[in-house]
Amino acid sequence: MKSFSKLIFIFCCLSYIPNLCARDIILVTYKTKLNKAKLVKKILEQTIHIPDRLINLRATKKPCLKKNEVILQICIQENDSVHFPVIQKATILNSFKIFQKVGEEKKEEIL
Repeated sequence: MKSFSKLIFIFCCLSYIPNLCARDIILVTYKTKLNKAKLVKKILEQTIHIPDRLINLRATKKPCLKKNEVILQICIQENDSVHFPVIQKATILNSFKIFQKVGEEKKEEIL
């Protein structure tokens, strides 16, 4: 869970990249498990502090079918198992580099 928390934290940085605003950042897909999807969203918002606007829920007949236009896809199957069909590692890493650079610049301004 610790590495997952770090991964999700990086998604917060993605909200600062303008060309990503039109696409889903974190997509939680489900077939009939809306309550479980809402629970996943609540956990992301409350424990990892992901902004609501970065998380979308979507009902679909095949929840674990890859949605390549997203940064992170979390799917909830009918047996309540959770999978991650899409994790755009390159985008996450690039966003983290931007976040680090901005953080370093702010430190220099303070000093």
